[in-house]
Amino acid sequence: TILTMHGMLMEHPMSISRLKKRLYLPLIGKRTLGNVDVVQMLNSEESRQSRLVGVDFPYVELPNGVDASQFAALPEPGAYRSTEPGLADKTIILSMGRLHDIKGCDLLLGAFLDVAETRDDLALVMAGPDEGSLPQIMSMLEGHPARDRVRLPGLVHGDQRLAMLADADIF
Repeated sequence: TILTMHGMLMEHPMSISRLKKRLYLPLIGKRTLGNVDVVQMLNSEESRQSRLVGVDFPYVELPNGVDASQFAALPEPGAYRSTEPGLADKTIILSMGRLHDIKGCDLLLGAFLDVAETRDDLALVMAGPDEGSLPQIMSMLEGHPARDRVRLPGLVHGDQRLAMLADADIF
């Protein structure tokens, strides 16, 4: 059995609901980790931080793979822009990832909104599923003059994702 922790034992996730996690880990989590053949860690920092929780388990560092061939034939530039009114002449800043506080969505959006006050040639696309940050994002956009230059398409797949990547000026 192989278990991938996805950073759950790192410092930041362990600081959220700290008491619950501190109780869960020795009572149930230790047994779960003891019953796996190996735990996949994505990098050395995840390995280091996860080992600090005080539970011994076998692990291997194996980064998530990316199949570069899926990006070999990107759509012609302009495919995404043509579906979004008002973006044709904008420099598109693209972020793809979960809308979660650990990902820094608020920092990216805040920086964009600051710069957008003096630059009307920029647009921000934050593609990814909401995992709790959407209310904060919407609150930050409320009443801001650049709110019409921010797109939140949610989780994107396949051709739509490739079209966004092809049209992104900054990723």
